[in-house]
Amino acid sequence: MEPESFKEFCQEFTREVNRLRIERGADIVAQGRELERTERELDKTIQAILEGVPGTKLKEKIGALGARKAELADLLANAEEPPPLLHPNMAEIYHQRVAALYESLQSEGERAEAAEVCRTLVDRVTLVPDESVQPRRTGGRVSSSPRSQYRPAIISRASRASSIGRCSSAACWWHPG
Repeated sequence: MEPESFKEFCQEFTREVNRLRIERGADIVAQGRELERTERELDKTIQAILEGVPGTKLKEKIGALGARKAELADLLANAEEPPPLLHPNMAEIYHQRVAALYESLQSEGERAEAAEVCRTLVDRVTLVPDESVQPRRTGGRVSSSPRSQYRPAIISRASRASSIGRCSSAACWWHPG
């Protein structure tokens, strides 16, 4: 992929992911505000009963407010905070990390360092029956993989990583040569 195309992709991807994460955060805030309003309405309804309004008129309203309060409290208690927003300079950061990985893989003495760099780029490598490799990024660590099509010398030096990929210069836009 050309660097400019990748940069454009990252900018659009970052913009969309951040928009969705901001919306999710706004949903949580809105639910919190609705819970506060519901609690105030319940308090007002109870106060109305104490002031002599017949309870039969308010019974249905209290039931609905109580049910909504419980629902909102449960939603908020189980809501996951949205992940942090993506860095707007994601393409450049990724390019720097991949370039550092490439350089480290070129040196016999730096392959262990390459494993550390790789951990920041790939979380899981999936080997599929058609002999392709599917790297996944979800957290920052490479998980163990029983089979490997990669270089054993690198694997033995990387204490916790079990898979580090190879890339030809034709396939990698970041390849300096």
